[in-house]
Parts: sequence; C-alpha cells; structure tokens
Amino acid sequence: MEQDRSYRYQPLPPIAEQGRTPPFTRLLLHPGSGEEPFEAQLQIISVEDAPLYEALSYTWGNPTDEPRDYIWLQGYPLPVKPNLEDALRSLRLPTQVRRLWIDALCIDQSNLDERSRQVQYMRLVYKHAAHVIVWLGLKTAGTQEAFLAAERLARIREYTHPGANAAQLDTYAVKQLMSSMVDDLPETCMAHLDEVFERQYFKRCWCVQEVVASTWAIAKIEDLEMSFFDLIASLVILARWKGEMSIHRPYELWNLILMRRQPTMTQSRPRVEGSIGSFLGLLELTRTLQATDDRDKVFSLMGICDEGLNPVLALTQVFDNNDSWRIRLIRRGFTRINNFVNGLAPDLNFGRPRALRPDYKRETVLVYCDLTRFLMRKQPRILDVLDHVQHNEDPDLGEYPSWVPKWFNQRTCFVFKGAYLAGFCDGHFRYFAELHDIPIRDDPVRPKVLSLDGYHVDMVHMTSETFNFGWGSRATASAIVDAWQQLFGVSIAPRCRRKYRDGSLLDVAFCKAVLAGVLGSIIGHSYLLTQKHGGLNPLFDDRMQKPREELDEEVQDLAETFLAQMAEFGLPPTADEFGHPGRKEKLQTFGAGARTYSNSRRAFVTRDGRVGIGPMMMQPGDEVVVLFGGRMPFIARSRGDHRLLVGSCYLVDDELMWGKVTEKLVEHVWIAPGNAGTEVLPKVTNCQELADSDYPGLLQLAQKLCINLVVVGPDDHVVGGLGDHFRNNGIPCFAPSKRAAIIEGSKDWAKDFMCRWKIPTAAYETFAKMDYEKAKAFLRRSDRRVVIKADGLAAGKGVFVPDTPEEAEKALEEIMLSSKFGKAGERVIVEEYLEGYEISVLTFTDGSSILTLPPGQDHKRARDGDKGLNTGGMGVYTPVPSVSAAEMTEIEETIVRPTLRGLELDGRSFNGMLFTGIMMTASGPKVLEYNARFGDPETQSMILLLSDEALPELILACVEKRLADVKSSVPSEFACNITVAAGGYPESYRKGDIIHMDTPPQGVPIFHAGTERVGGELRTAGGRVFSVAATGKTLKEAVSAAYAGVEGIHFEGMFYRRDIAASSLKPGPGGQVGGDP
Repeated sequence: MEQDRSYRYQPLPPIAEQGRTPPFTRLLLHPGSGEEPFEAQLQIISVEDAPLYEALSYTWGNPTDEPRDYIWLQGYPLPVKPNLEDALRSLRLPTQVRRLWIDALCIDQSNLDERSRQVQYMRLVYKHAAHVIVWLGLKTAGTQEAFLAAERLARIREYTHPGANAAQLDTYAVKQLMSSMVDDLPETCMAHLDEVFERQYFKRCWCVQEVVASTWAIAKIEDLEMSFFDLIASLVILARWKGEMSIHRPYELWNLILMRRQPTMTQSRPRVEGSIGSFLGLLELTRTLQATDDRDKVFSLMGICDEGLNPVLALTQVFDNNDSWRIRLIRRGFTRINNFVNGLAPDLNFGRPRALRPDYKRETVLVYCDLTRFLMRKQPRILDVLDHVQHNEDPDLGEYPSWVPKWFNQRTCFVFKGAYLAGFCDGHFRYFAELHDIPIRDDPVRPKVLSLDGYHVDMVHMTSETFNFGWGSRATASAIVDAWQQLFGVSIAPRCRRKYRDGSLLDVAFCKAVLAGVLGSIIGHSYLLTQKHGGLNPLFDDRMQKPREELDEEVQDLAETFLAQMAEFGLPPTADEFGHPGRKEKLQTFGAGARTYSNSRRAFVTRDGRVGIGPMMMQPGDEVVVLFGGRMPFIARSRGDHRLLVGSCYLVDDELMWGKVTEKLVEHVWIAPGNAGTEVLPKVTNCQELADSDYPGLLQLAQKLCINLVVVGPDDHVVGGLGDHFRNNGIPCFAPSKRAAIIEGSKDWAKDFMCRWKIPTAAYETFAKMDYEKAKAFLRRSDRRVVIKADGLAAGKGVFVPDTPEEAEKALEEIMLSSKFGKAGERVIVEEYLEGYEISVLTFTDGSSILTLPPGQDHKRARDGDKGLNTGGMGVYTPVPSVSAAEMTEIEETIVRPTLRGLELDGRSFNGMLFTGIMMTASGPKVLEYNARFGDPETQSMILLLSDEALPELILACVEKRLADVKSSVPSEFACNITVAAGGYPESYRKGDIIHMDTPPQGVPIFHAGTERVGGELRTAGGRVFSVAATGKTLKEAVSAAYAGVEGIHFEGMFYRRDIAASSLKPGPGGQVGGDP
C-alpha cells in the first residue's frame, strides 16, 4: 500500500534556559484487536513527571526487513517493521488505551540532533517506566517448556545462592535439589530454552541499558510472560548443559545484571547508582552483542556505566581503586558542582568529555578514537583499554588505527585483567601512561596516531598455531601438547628437562605461559570455588591479597602438576576424567585458567628465549614492547616511522611482568662499530660490519632491531646531522640537530654567535686559508700571547697554544699552508690567550630545561706539567674543588642559559648534551669552545657520579622534552679517569701491540677506546687506548684508585700522565714527574 502522505514529527521543545525538564514523546496506543489497523497518538511530556507508562524493549529486526503494516498517528501513516508489528498486536488492549514508550515510534529517527539529544536521557525513560516489557518475539513449539524450565532453574539458583559468609555447599545436596525440581520437565526443555536465548534480543546492545535501568522487567512471548531476571538466571545452568566455551556469548554480562539485583549479593556495591560497572568493563562484556549503527555499541552504555553517569570519576579515580577519604571528599565536591551547573539546563554537558556525549554526526571511526583516548587519559592514566585490542585480520588493514579496539567485532579471546604491572614502577609518576597529543579540549593534530612512551623488550622468533580449545580436560591437554610440539619439536612426555633462560625447566615455563601466570591461576581457583558451592552461582576467588611470591609458587605448582600428570598418564581418557583423583582439583584449576586465557591466542618464543602467549595475528619478527602505564607487555609490528599494535601478551619473565625491569630502562645496547671492550659486556652487541659513516645502513639496522633510542657519540656524526637522519625516520635520538651542532662544527660561527649574544669569551680574529699573509702580519702586530685554532673538527688536536711568536707562526703555517687538518683548516681563528684555569661543564638539556653536572678539569697536553702537544684529553677529575656553587650559578646564568636561548632565537634549538669548555679568569668565566655531545675523557668521570638508572633516564627525558620533571641528584663523591695512550700519540702512533691486563681493582671500570681483538689477542688500535676510571669519597681516594687500575695494564710504548689532579691534590701522587716511555 503506497501512501501519499506520511506522519511528520512535532519537534521537541527548545532547551529551557533554566531547570532540567527533559522532554520525551509518549505513545498512546488505541484499543483494538486482530488485524484491525493500529491507531495511536504521540504526546510530548516531561520524563520525570509523566503519568504511568510502560517502556518496550525489543529489537528492530534486520536492516533489510521491509515494513508489512502501518501505524496511524493523528491520521497519518508511519511504517512499522515486522517485529514491532508483532509486538503491537500482543500489547494492544481490546478496550483500553495503553501508554507506551517505543523508540522507533517516539523518536524522530530521521533527525540526528533529536536522536543524539534523546539518547542522553534514554536511561531515564526506562528508569521512570512502571515496568519494561521485553519483547522476545513469537511463540514456537517449545516456548512454554522453556519458560517453565527457566522458572525452575531460577529458583534453584536462588536457593543455592551463597550469603556473605556462606560455607561450602554439599555438591550432592545441590544435585538432589536439581533432580527434584527438573525431573518432571520434558527432556527437550533445555533445547527449547536454548532456542529462546538464541533469539535476536539477546544479541542487541541497546537492550542491555533498557533492562538495567528498569525497576522491573517482564519477558514476553505473545501471551506468555515471566520475570526477565528469572529468565536470565537460568543462563549459567544452560551453559553447563551445553558444555561450551562462552567466548562468543554474553553469559557474563547477563549474570552481572542479575547479580546486581540480588539482595544478598557478595559483590561490592556499584560505585555509581544505576551503574553496573566501568565503561571499559561493559565494553568488553557487550562485545558479543550487535548494533545496526556501530556507534550505538558506545552510546548504549553511557546510561549504565560509572563514567557515563558520573563523569567526575574520570578526573578523580586512583590506581587500583584505593580511594582515600580525601579523594572521596574531592569527588563529592566535584559531583555537586557538576550536578548544580547541569541542573541549570538539560543539555549543558558541563564536565562531560566529548567521548561521553552521543553524537550521530561524528564519524564512527572518530567516535572510537575519541573513546579510546578518553579511556587512556582518564585518571589514573592506565592503558587497560589497549588490552582490548583484538585483531581478527591484518592490523594494517582498514580505516581504524591498530590501537583502537573494534568493540563492534566479535570477541576472539578473553582480555588480560589486572594483577601484573609491566609498565609501572612504584612511587614514580612517569610509569603511568605519558600521553602525547591528547589535548583535553581540542582535537589531536593527528587523530588516528597514538604517541606513547615505553621500551623495547625482545623480538618474536617463533609462534605456535592458534589455540582452539574444545570443552573438557582432554581437549585442553591435547591443545597444550600440540603447541609445545610445534614450538620445541619434542614430546612433552617424557619430560625433556631442558632449561629455561632463568634456570628453571623449559616445560614448566611453557605451562606457566599457557596459564598466563597468576591471571590463569585466579580464574582457575574461581572456577574451583564456584564448583564447591554447587556450580550455579559464579564466585570470584580474589587471591591478589596474597604476597606475589606465594602467587608465583601457586602457578609453579599448577604447571608441575599438569606436567606430572602428562608424564604418568598421558592425555585424560575423557572430557571429565584425569586418571589421578588426588590431582583433580589442581588439574581443573589449571585447565580452567588455560582455556580462559590461551584460547584464540598463540604460544611464542622470542629471540632471547622468553616464552609467552600473544594475539592470534602475531607473527615472527614482531616486537615485544612495554608501554608505560600498561599492565601487560604488547606485541607491535614495525612499519618504518611507526608501529602497529597487534595486541597484548604474557611473558614468563617475573621481573618484566611485575614492573621491576622498568627501573633498569636499558634492555640491550648495540654499538656501531664498538671495540674489544664493548664486545664482552653483558647485553651489548658490537656492529663492526657496519661503518659508522654509513647513515642509510645505520638507519636500516636500527629499524631492523626496533631500536628505541639512538645516542650519537662521534663529533663528526653529530655535526654531520646523523641525529636528524634517525629522527626524520621516527627513531628517537639523543643528539642535537645539524643546525644546532654548528656550535661545535665551526669555531668561527661559535665566536660570532657568542659576540652577538654577549656571552663572555676571548677576543679573536678569523682568517680564510688564502689570507695566510694577513694572519701572519696580525700575529707580528699583536703584543699578546695568542691561541690558534682550526675552524672545523680536528679530533681535539686543532688547537695550538704557542709559547713564542715563532711557535705561533709555525702553527699558522701547518694549518694554512701544509693543510694539516684538511677542510677543518679552511679558516683559522686567532684569539687572545686567557689566563686562569680550564674546566669542562656538561649540561643535559631538552631545549628549555637544563641539568648541569659538576665541573671537571681535563688535562689536554700529552706530557706531565702541561707540556707537549695538545690532545683529545689525557685525564679528568670531577668535581673541581676550586669552583664554588656561586661560580657554577654564574656559569649557568651568564653562559649556559644565554647559549641555549640564543640558539633557540636563531632557529637552532638545542636538545642533547651541551659541553662547554670554560676558562676561569680573574674577571669571571669565559667560553673557550663548545662541544655538542658527550666528550671524553670528561664523560668517563662524570657518568660515574650518576646512578645506573639516572643516565638513561636523563637521556630519555631530554629526547621526550620532559627534563623539568626529572629529579636527579649527584652524590657528593669524586671521580677521576686516566688516559693510557699509545707511543707517538697525538701524532703518528703505534698500532697492533699486544696488551696484557691484570684484573682491575674492585670498582675501577676500564673504558676501551683504541683496542681490538686479533686471533683472540687484545691489541692496540688507536692513540688513546684506555681510560681507567674510579670514584672515591675524597679526590685523593678517586685518583689513587684510578692509578692503581692503570698499573695492571701493560703494552709496548704505553704512556700516561702521572699528574692528573695534581693542582688540586698538592702534592700529586707518585712523587716523580714521569710515566713516559
């Protein structure tokens, strides 16, 4: 029947200027019977002041269902889909008007603004209804049997529900009770009950809010009616009868709704009235449900979750819900303010983040991105939402970012919940999620990109096939045995006794992985507790109150029990038998935990030998990472300048899983090219096959190894812009930009810079190479002692401090005419000689904040008494006793900060290590030169004053531009290092001499520089061969310890200075001036 006119909705009244009067439209269904046309009228009334009405909870049917009939509203037709037509015929009274609320009829579905507005108080509509009618459809042959069975099963659950302190129930008594109540039911009743729960209603997401908000709900199938809550009470027993995994069924959800209605429930009361849990928890439980519009998977929960009903929780929630009275007081205060402001008008949405506002105009993918970001940003900034990422296809496909859970897809596995703290460190704020580009108010610059902090752990080497458990002990054991065989190629029984990386047995570690450690143990013990109380009311065994060591021992015991069972009896003979009654409870516990967490996941082994379970879409070559704020490690896949999130995982690595590794920060170091010293260090790998000048090769290596941080050391690579090369390809790097590093690359530029920004330094003149005669004439006119410097990089040897005019002219000749330093000598700086003593100041900076280390003093000349040629440095001690705290403050305020400020204003913002050589003169500190990196030998002394964790933490803080947040202190100790050099250094020096070394004294590290191993022998390979370092409570202790370490080194032609720190010690160690060959 084609209609010329259709019903046009009367618009809702505009938002009132004051007061809350949420309007809604009520349907008055006129009486009638049989096939008579439906007639009704709509009224707009206030939801909170409406006369008694009933609300209908139902499904719309398939989107392709065509209307079969019309309802006439004020004389105009509105098409009605088949399921609603059936419901109306059952609901219509023969002689009376029936007051109803039905969403398809009471909301103008073509008006997006009205839909968004009405959704916000949909919960109120169902809450204020006299009762909610749950329409389940038309009768089938066994519907009456199904309702009868459900009522009986509901009574059984009611009778066996444990109280707050209930003792264990007699399992035999429970069975007897069940027999007495169901024996007279037809054998087909459970199959018919299953058919009821297979109906579309139990698969639709909006239905959940409608029954949760109701004061009472009635299940209706034509003229058959029963309590809806009695109906869902039978689900647990039905699941046991079917003997299936509940991964694709919302059993947990409906059971939660039922338990919230139980007057004797042992669960904690909801945090917010009307809520049945957190937003994230409900998103998981409703994942098996469906919606025609994927946005409704989100919007339908806002009226029944904690955050949706009280957005203040997003600002005040604390870790592990450990609310103090102060937090509760603050929360109440915020809630009252929030309610007062929103009470001024119904649609103000004060204090409600956009992610919690239904908006049908916003693109679906952005609704999901908004929600994911909100769930990470909300207090206490924990990344639990990322554990919900479950890909069932390549995570690189589709429009959704890999880090956004697709809650509209079927659940593939159970989410890892709680217990572990992989991305946390007690008492240290930075290990909560540090979120970048998640503004509170505006849109992110790149809404589909997520930027988080974390670190690399390992690489996936091999995976098993995806676990697909059947029901029962035999199917469980068979799947575990197959996965073991796929990974390790041997039978699980008899036991192979191979060792795991932590010294335990490999098969035990594998079984721990399958169990997901403590997580599976908790689930297994909860299953056992439920069985001990009759198996009809799910109970939770909260074992997390136990010490961690005891929890780990329980996991170990469960794994050993399963392996002992397999070794003695093999696979269980049936689904319910084990072959050893004494192990039954432990085997049930192990099996329940393994089925829960390993199903639809893969077991895997990493390159470093870790075993674990991870997402079904993981593959060899994927990366294992820890993200700060995440409870579990994650599997990521490198894609050039970014990574894809594949999903969360569990690893058998207690230190990692309990958050102890984060304190160490550094998991492994790769050095290019490295030397003979670094090749024997633990967790260090040399990359000698790659030239350090091969920038593309270095980048390719870093991408292949999934490097999280690069530190550039050599001056030529810092100045050459290697840091930019890595950063431009998405790899964090501790090194200034090429533009900023010019402060070291050109002494002429640096001198001009200091003059422009009034930074104290020596007077100077610059001469081009072609101006040799002008430079020589300048020297002859000068009546002062001078210093002559090559403009560019010269490995620390491009500075001459001549004692006579003749030596000065000779230095000019070597640089400008003989081209001793090549391109580095294209320009020459002649500057005044400054009287005083020289110090080195190393400053960490992220471009705005600074952290300066105690000053050190280098000894540049090759020979004792500051004689001989200039070198890269022959030894350093730190701190320098003669430099006061006031002088260090002056250095920071007149040199360091102005330098960084000037670079920033020049468009050359500096991030990294600023190394400033300073002369302490009678008129104050003056800059000699800048380096844009860690310099040696200063670094070898200064880093010894930092804790093991402080150095990587400071470097990361600079890279991540959060240095101001780091609280780092330097112990009040001294450090010293001595350079051991090859004969002939700093000019032509010996190579290839065999080195003999004694075991160094305790606490005296020896840094290798110019060394290599040839045929197993340690040989010299550079001018500065070693740097021997030590610390002490006094300077004398530190210097003496360093020299004691030098005495254990022997090779032909070696020499070192014996007067390091002599000016501060008086007299110096050793007595004689020597140490030369």
